[in-house]
Amino acid sequence: MNTSEGYEIRTIHHEVRSLHAQWAAFLAENGLREERVDFTLGIFGPDDTLAGTASLCGNIIKEVAVAAPLRGGPYTAALVSRLLAEAADRGHSNVMVFTRPEYGSLFRSLAFRPVGSSSGAVLMESDPRGLPTYLRSLARLRRPGRNGVIVMNANPLTQGHLWLIRRAAARVDNLYIIPVADNDANEFTYEERIAVLRRSTASAGNVTVCPGSPYTVSASTFPSYFIKQVTDATDIHIALDLDIFARCIAPALGAVVRFAGSEPSDPLTARYNELMERILPESGIEVVVMERLECDGVAVSASAVRAAMRRPSGLAAVAKLSARESIPYVMAHMAVAALRSELATTPKPGLVDCHDSGAHRDMDFHLMQRGIDSLAPWFAAIAVAAWRGEPGAAIRALGVEAEAAMFRATGGVNTHKGALFCLGLTLAAACRLVAGGAMPSAAALQQAVAQEAAGFEQPEDTHGGVAIRRFGRGGALASAREGYARVYSSWVPFLRSLPGPDTDAARLLTLLRIMSELDDSNILYRCGAAVADEVKARSLELSRQLEAHNVCEAMRVLNEEFAARGISPGGAADMLSLTLFIDKIIPT
Repeated sequence: MNTSEGYEIRTIHHEVRSLHAQWAAFLAENGLREERVDFTLGIFGPDDTLAGTASLCGNIIKEVAVAAPLRGGPYTAALVSRLLAEAADRGHSNVMVFTRPEYGSLFRSLAFRPVGSSSGAVLMESDPRGLPTYLRSLARLRRPGRNGVIVMNANPLTQGHLWLIRRAAARVDNLYIIPVADNDANEFTYEERIAVLRRSTASAGNVTVCPGSPYTVSASTFPSYFIKQVTDATDIHIALDLDIFARCIAPALGAVVRFAGSEPSDPLTARYNELMERILPESGIEVVVMERLECDGVAVSASAVRAAMRRPSGLAAVAKLSARESIPYVMAHMAVAALRSELATTPKPGLVDCHDSGAHRDMDFHLMQRGIDSLAPWFAAIAVAAWRGEPGAAIRALGVEAEAAMFRATGGVNTHKGALFCLGLTLAAACRLVAGGAMPSAAALQQAVAQEAAGFEQPEDTHGGVAIRRFGRGGALASAREGYARVYSSWVPFLRSLPGPDTDAARLLTLLRIMSELDDSNILYRCGAAVADEVKARSLELSRQLEAHNVCEAMRVLNEEFAARGISPGGAADMLSLTLFIDKIIPT
């Protein structure tokens, strides 16, 4: 957009380092800290210097800074109008702005209405129905009596959260739980977290789980929460969030007390509790901070559960610390994490990784990521169904729906059909075991997977089906009916024997071990038995020669050859994902 005085509004492309550096320096000059954004516009003067900027992050306008001579004039209004148009193009009907108070009049002139404020920030929104609509939904949940509120992230819900809920519910007539809603950094989605909260509190007669919103501990009201770092802006963010709670949220629910757990390790949450105890009583709201539940002398926390998810044999700690209804979701996320870890392992021979597409011409890293993303909610659905004791037919039906979702997301490209089968089957078997009160040992899980696989019939049109007809070997179903025996007898023990098992080198060495032992249906289908036997023999030789310090270079060379010859050990990649998953759920 050109103006009569030679100023121009242009997109700031952050991948251009010089532009990003100019933007960051301008923010610093105007007392702002660089934060994550999705889209940025700048006002550039005749000499190409930056004179103003504003950004979008989701539906939030942020990082608004304009040079003093231009404030209040048409340039700032034009900048914001362009951002509003961009937000509309991105599907956002209600745009929020988190900005400094001196820009409040500008946004009021553009029909924004105030939501909350503190000494150093104001939150406004473009849809006048936004906050009032949410408050009416809360008011419909309000019941008479002494009412209390807990705001919690529950990422995931733990025994510590349930401890706090039970103790708080005993002190009020009605307890309202408000889950954090718009946190893209969460391991668990809002839908997963609110489902677990509702199931876990269903039997409590005086506990109500409210819908979450952008108005309580959100990227709009409390952006510091999502970077987990105490900065000079933290107190401003906390005061703004508490202002909205005190003036709007609490009155809608008739709440006179807010509960929280003590925070021994996270400085940001500790500071929030400290200011909450100071600010809310000024509005007549009591604050009760309760001591956290401890396990083995350490406070139970969601971060401890997330850390356990990533450790070998971590499922035992997950089950001990998590709310029971959380466990199948956590296990599903562990399966998805195994898929992501396999994809990220680089360099893999003939396979898609961070560097290239190997022998594949129809897929790349980003398409594989979309495939995984599409499967994630279906792994959760499979885990929950198995946890509840749904029959094998129900699990298979979910698998069919998951496969269809994958093909929709990838434009018909088969990115993870084999991985969906082996991981979904094992996830279901493991969830049944844990739901029954047993941690899955290698023997128990192998047997449970074999039982789960017994209900499947061998399809004719898969790579495995073709390999069996042509060569009399291979096939994912045959391996499943054996409970994936080699995972327990060879591949997991080998992975655990390596130094630094959570490294590319360890995963690549394990992949070689798998390639040396597996009749890979993908290679048999694409290249025939002679090449499949050659790959097994060469993988065995390499696995005996290579160590962590030289495996990456050897695999890079092998990848070049496999890519040229069209060799893709896709079955081995699936088994690596399965090995990484089982490593996390069976004991050492």
